[in-house]
Amino acid sequence: MAKTTSFILGDHFDQFINQQIQSGRFGNASEVIRASLRLMEEEEQKLEALRQTLIAGENSGEGVPLDMQQIRGQFTESLA
Repeated sequence: MAKTTSFILGDHFDQFINQQIQSGRFGNASEVIRASLRLMEEEEQKLEALRQTLIAGENSGEGVPLDMQQIRGQFTESLA
């Protein structure tokens, strides 16, 4: 259920919101805030996925040296 909440944004963000509304991209301040929060939520999800990937990498054990000749050979074979 939607609820009314008020925030003090400061002049910079107040002007930005008004510009977005005047441009016609958004109908009101609530739409601007919701779009902004959706972007922030997506970024947080990406950061969390990155954190989990880094943890998995750290937990995967010691790395092994790569042999570039072998890698090139495998790549060349895959093209054939």
